[in-house]
Amino acid sequence: MDLLEKYLDAKAKYHTLRYFYLNKSLVLRKCLHDEFYKSHRKLFIIMDIIFILALACNIGAHSITNIIVIKNNSTITFTEANPIQAAANNWMYNPSTLNTYIMALSTIFIYTALIIGYIYSRMYCFNEYYFLMLYVSVICLLVGFSYDFIHDLSLLIGRWMI
Repeated sequence: MDLLEKYLDAKAKYHTLRYFYLNKSLVLRKCLHDEFYKSHRKLFIIMDIIFILALACNIGAHSITNIIVIKNNSTITFTEANPIQAAANNWMYNPSTLNTYIMALSTIFIYTALIIGYIYSRMYCFNEYYFLMLYVSVICLLVGFSYDFIHDLSLLIGRWMI
């Protein structure tokens, strides 16, 4: 039992020290981030604006794509997604609504993961290397999403002109 008690005591000390150093590390990283943010405040604000523009371009591209699909398929009829409501009111039930819900939920999940990842990366950015990597990734997002948006917008304008 003496060996077991030593083991448990050492394990308890290890977990106590590990918890102490993890908390100390997080506090230190937060202090470093605060100092780095104070010295590069305008660049952080510009990066936030670029990120918001990238998300707005992506949402706009989704919206324009849906508009183009609806305009091209003029035989679209409205159907009910809830089978009980469709039976009660004698409406037409759409069996493919589950796929639509799954696509919508996956899009919301991707946007949520993107926003949480950006906020986490921004909150723990404490040196120039991480800042440059975050800035480059945000600019790549903006370029990709704006390319998609501009392509869809030009397609929509072309359809309106015809």
